[in-house]
Amino acid sequence: PASGFIYSFDKSGVYTVSSESFGPLLAERSETIGRHKLYLAFTYQRFAFNDIDGNDIKKIPILFYFPDAQNPQVVTITQNRVDTKIDQFVAFATYGLARRLDVSVAVPFERISMGVSSKGTEYSTTTNAQASFTESLAGSASGIGDVVLSAKGTLVKLERFGMAVGAEFRVPSGDERNFLGSGAFGVKPYLVLSRRGRVAPHLNVGYQWNANSLLAADANGKQRLPGYF
Repeated sequence: PASGFIYSFDKSGVYTVSSESFGPLLAERSETIGRHKLYLAFTYQRFAFNDIDGNDIKKIPILFYFPDAQNPQVVTITQNRVDTKIDQFVAFATYGLARRLDVSVAVPFERISMGVSSKGTEYSTTTNAQASFTESLAGSASGIGDVVLSAKGTLVKLERFGMAVGAEFRVPSGDERNFLGSGAFGVKPYLVLSRRGRVAPHLNVGYQWNANSLLAADANGKQRLPGYF
């Protein structure tokens, strides 16, 4: 969710600030938007990836040989580069069902671009012959990502302290084979504690549970995606 100010007309026709907080920034706050109010927003993010498991994906050395062969005829040494970027556009809406209960939906549209290039040399193990090669492959995919439905309710609302509970439900609507989605249903219940004032800390505590996904498949089939606290 995004943050911002909310202005409204007072009886004299002058704009006044009507929101009590900045709204969610990096974490949820305990406040809700109010009964029968509608909040619409649009965000854009761009992700560029540099490494995987601590390995630089722009410099990936790979050695190809045949471990089952006693005397392999060819050994290939390659240096590989992977360039991956994601452009994510998200439209979301929040509606106040009641004074202290909000429901929300977030719909992402994503474009994934990936380029792979490889430079290598094949060496003969029986002669001095060798051959160098260069290969490259580029591709992209775009479409709807995983839609997220959520609800949040304020349990305690004092002058400076608030507490709320909520839950997010992720629908595997994105194509996981093209990196557009997770391929698994997900549920994340959470608790929010926040304080209003000049210093306004807020704390979120939750757990993300995920179902089985093709992205975690092994020889036994789909496996559960890891959850996190």
